[in-house]
Amino acid sequence: MNIKPEQIVFEVIETEDVQDIEHLKNILNYYRSHGFKYALDDVGVGYNTLNRLLEVEPDVVKLAFEFTNGVSKNEKQKKVAQEMLAITHRMGAQALAEGVETEEDLKCLIEMGYDLFQGYYFAKPNPKPLKEIHSIYV
Repeated sequence: MNIKPEQIVFEVIETEDVQDIEHLKNILNYYRSHGFKYALDDVGVGYNTLNRLLEVEPDVVKLAFEFTNGVSKNEKQKKVAQEMLAITHRMGAQALAEGVETEEDLKCLIEMGYDLFQGYYFAKPNPKPLKEIHSIYV
C-alpha cells in the first residue's frame, strides 16, 4: 500500500484536558513537519474549546455534532456554525461538519461554505469499507 503522509489526518480528541499544551504542540508540529495533518475533534464540547483551537492551529476543525445536527432548523446552531466556519477559514484550516444526518442539514452546511462532512447521512459504521457513496452531492 502506497499511502502518503498528507493523506493521513490525526485527531486531537476532546475527552482529556491536556495539561502540557506545549508538549502537545511539539508532537503535532513534528507530525506536520513530516507531511501529516491533524484535526481538532468535536470543537465546542469537552476540552476542545476556542482557546484550544487557537493554541494548536489544526489543519481541520471538526464542529461538534451538537452544533450541526438539526442546523437547518435551528437559528442558534446556524449562528454557531457560521461563526466557527469564519474562524476556521481565517486560520487557513478546513471546516468539517460532524453529525450530518439529513439532506436538509447537508444543504444548509454546504450553503454556509463547509469544506468537509461526516455523518450517518453518508453511511453508518460498517465493518467493511464502502466501495462508493450514493449521494446527490458526491
